[in-house]
This record gives sequence, C-alpha cells and structure tokens, in this order.
Amino acid sequence: MPKLTEALVARATCPPGAKQTFYTDSGMPGFQLRVGTTGSKTYCLYRRIAGKPVRLTIGSAGAWSLGAARTRAQELSMAIDRGEDPRASIAAVRAAEEQLAEAQLRAATKTVGVLVAAYYEWLSNSGRQQTAKGYERITRNWLSSDFAAKTAYEVTPAQVAALLRKPFEAGHVRTAGTLRAILSAAFNAASKAALDPRMPQTLQGFGVTTNPIAPVPAFPVGTSEVFASLHDRRFLACAHSSWSTEACAVAPGNHQRLGGRHARTRRLEDRRLLEAKEARISCGAGGRRPP
Repeated sequence: MPKLTEALVARATCPPGAKQTFYTDSGMPGFQLRVGTTGSKTYCLYRRIAGKPVRLTIGSAGAWSLGAARTRAQELSMAIDRGEDPRASIAAVRAAEEQLAEAQLRAATKTVGVLVAAYYEWLSNSGRQQTAKGYERITRNWLSSDFAAKTAYEVTPAQVAALLRKPFEAGHVRTAGTLRAILSAAFNAASKAALDPRMPQTLQGFGVTTNPIAPVPAFPVGTSEVFASLHDRRFLACAHSSWSTEACAVAPGNHQRLGGRHARTRRLEDRRLLEAKEARISCGAGGRRPP
C-alpha cells in the first residue's frame, strides 16, 4: 500500500474487468483515490461512522490537487473522531455549489434580452404578431445592448429610469412610454409564468419575483399628442410645474380636434399658454388635464 503521490495519481488505472479500483494512501489511513473504468479519478475518505463503513467523496482529481484533497480528508477524519457526521456538511457544500452553478447559468442565459424575446414569441403565438413586430422595432432602436445583457432578476428601477431617460430627453416621450410598457409587461409575465398554466415555459426560470419597472412613473402612451415639437415640449414643461385651467383649455393636440384653425389663432393660444405658465394658476375642482 504505497503513499499517494502526484506521479501515482497520474498513472493510476482501473484493472480490466473491474468496475472501479481504490488506491489507499499509506501516509493517512482511509484516504483513497478511486479510479473508474472510464479513467475518472476521485479522492475520497473511507471511515466508519456510527459503526457503519462510509466512503465520503472529496472531489475529482482534476479539480482537487493531491495536497488539498489530503488536507480535506484530515478535516473530515477529525470531525468523525469528534463524533460528528460530516455528510450533512458535505451535502450543504454540494448544494451551495449547485446553486452557484445555477446562478451563473442564469446570469449567462436569463438576460433581459432573452426575456423580451420570449415575451415577443408569446405574443406572436397568441395571435398578436403585428403587436410583437411593432414592439421589436422599438426595442431594436432603444433597448441598449448593455441593458439587454443584464440578468433579468438583478435589474433595478434606477437602471430602468436611466434607459427611459434617453428617448424622453430626445423628445420621444411616447416611445419612452411604450418602451416602459413593454418591459413592464415582459417582467410581469416572467413573474407569473411559474404559477400561470397559460404562460409558456420560455418565460419561466428568470428568477423575477417583483417588477422593477413598477416604481418608474408611466408616460402618456395612449394620448394622441406626440411631444416632439418645441410647442409641445413647452406645454410639457408647464404641465410638470403646475396644471392650470387656462393651460388645460389650450393644450397642444386640441388643435387637431378643434379643426384646422388659422395659424394666427394658434399663435394667440401659444401666447395664452405661456401667460398661464407664468401665472401658474392651479387647477380648481372642475379643472381637467389635457386629453
């Protein structure tokens, strides 16, 4: 029974006809190298626990050095001498390693981009192909590669706000609102997929329990106005400061519903709007926001 060395571990083989063979270390009782028929090599410790023979697996010879495996075998042997059963701790360590591997796999495969793609696929399979195509155009232009590469369950509201700020500051307020709605719907679907049999399996496994988009304020997606021109952005700034009865009456977009008014009338309304902004007349009980 020779002492295990790096050279012995390298040349150790399993005899023909045997399923496995064990090389026991002469320097430490119970410390063994197990060699399988396929050439797999594993360090283990053979001891008795509560009177019963038990072989505890330490790890693969490819992942553990001989010195590290021998040190681990000594730790397990000392625990057994103290009357402890190290199998529970070994199982806990193995479970932690499996969870870490699962988390690493999820980080690499369960990204925001994959989630959004799965959501679009679900929409298409539900008969909403045109909706999915329209959403794809928006995310293709405004969903940055850095944000798409983030792990879905690690996304924060602050990161979402930073993403939406770019189209908003570029004057594409409705686009920002639609992008927010898309992400919110996708995260909601992922959070409910495990418990809703109507949801496909492709939306499961993202680890999403809460919607990080929910704390981010919504944008006016459903309105007919597009806040793109200087005229509209002026009104938006006024609306953020304080709503006024007069400003509500001449809100941009009302031009379209009131018919083709003369340009002079529109300039007059612009002037009234600016006056209302300066006066900051607060809305009363009967005041209304722009449609």
